[in-house]
Amino acid sequence: MILPGLCSVTFRQFEPQKIIELGSAAGLRAIEWGGDIHVPHGDEDAAKRVRDLTAAAGLQVSSYGSYYRAAGTDVSFDATLRSAVALGAKTIRVWAGNVPSVEASPELVASIVDDLKTCVALGAENDVSIALEFHDGTLTDGNEAALRLLDAVPGVSIIWQPKTLFDVDYRREGLEKLLPRVSNLHVFQWAKDFSRLPLADGASEWKSYLVLVNTLPGDRFALMEFVAADSPEAFLADAAILLQLLS
Repeated sequence: MILPGLCSVTFRQFEPQKIIELGSAAGLRAIEWGGDIHVPHGDEDAAKRVRDLTAAAGLQVSSYGSYYRAAGTDVSFDATLRSAVALGAKTIRVWAGNVPSVEASPELVASIVDDLKTCVALGAENDVSIALEFHDGTLTDGNEAALRLLDAVPGVSIIWQPKTLFDVDYRREGLEKLLPRVSNLHVFQWAKDFSRLPLADGASEWKSYLVLVNTLPGDRFALMEFVAADSPEAFLADAAILLQLLS
């Protein structure tokens, strides 16, 4: 089953309580809390406050959206893990380094793989899984690159999102290949110039993605991210479309 939610980074300008109110008003079920502003890495008190606010509203914490970059970050994984545990998150998003896959040396790739294996092991000790951000400028910047890294790191999953610069066929082909390792989805609709569009513009495209993911066993979250003009009104309109697509 796919449950609707949002990423708190969609509204970096708002305090957690406002984000929770928007998610509730939209009829969503969960929030991925970001590690940059709302739940800073290592601030366990902030994580506990946000956890309690989220639960009080009847929402789930889908995941911790950290900015830990394997083998290339100033963020401590220990601090990241402590925040995730305090937040009650069962999944931590991490980034596969900070170099595009075609530019990464074999030595750097090996370092990233080793770091991710350590993250997976430490997470498992705390009943927390590790999911990679499917993103440009990292070792998961394309379909084949992501598959290679997933194969190299057993136990890690991926948070899938559409690759903006590629067409729908490439996106769907990648999702089909990555499907067994997909944890959650980041949901947005962008043009190739990275301008933000209403989710309604991509409704049929997103329906095809959701149908694919819904064939997987267990629950996953479709998390809304980056709406037009960072607008609550645009968010509520997009959330209504997401709920329709999931119905």
